[in-house]
Amino acid sequence: MTTKVLVIAKPDLVIRRGPGAKMLRGFMERTGCRITASSKMQISKELADMHYASLKGRPFYPWLMDYITMYDSFVFLMETEKPIAELRDTLGSTMVEKAERGSLRGMYGLAKGMNGMHLSESEEAAKQEVNLWLESSALKEGSIGFDAEAYIGKYIDSPDNTQAIHRLLGDGDEKNKIVAGERNEALYDMLKEEAAEVKHEAVSKLYSVLAESLKS
Repeated sequence: MTTKVLVIAKPDLVIRRGPGAKMLRGFMERTGCRITASSKMQISKELADMHYASLKGRPFYPWLMDYITMYDSFVFLMETEKPIAELRDTLGSTMVEKAERGSLRGMYGLAKGMNGMHLSESEEAAKQEVNLWLESSALKEGSIGFDAEAYIGKYIDSPDNTQAIHRLLGDGDEKNKIVAGERNEALYDMLKEEAAEVKHEAVSKLYSVLAESLKS
């Protein structure tokens, strides 16, 4: 049975070119999903509110809205014959630190919930999300507004500092300093190196959203 799912490469993955290209390639190769619609967009607050309606009222919701709307995302409708649970196993746990070794979020996610990609969590959720994004006209079935293959080819060899970032954030003293508001230039420089052709303001926003996530 063919199932349609919604997949979002979130702003952190779009800003971080090398990890983004690698995670997209890994997802496509491991799952065999077929893209039937795609778009590059900065998700609006209104659409994000509808997409994450089930999470409203949770303590992290304001941060989540800031995260998902801070920069462009790549949004896809995909077809698959595999169970959604199997696709989610490929991605790994939602929280990066808990993601299984070798999973895509474990290899390319930043920290906490900044895990790089969204995937519908169940068949029922997939139906709701696909309908929402089509009815909102954010996506149009059959319209390929973003060329994933070209993007992967362009950035696959770009810098990827994920493991170094994980080591830095795994140092309790360094993490505590960031949480306390002390700017970590090494972390910022690693994010900046990954962000080819991305404006300084976007990298600074990524850093601040990441620092805020560490407080939870």
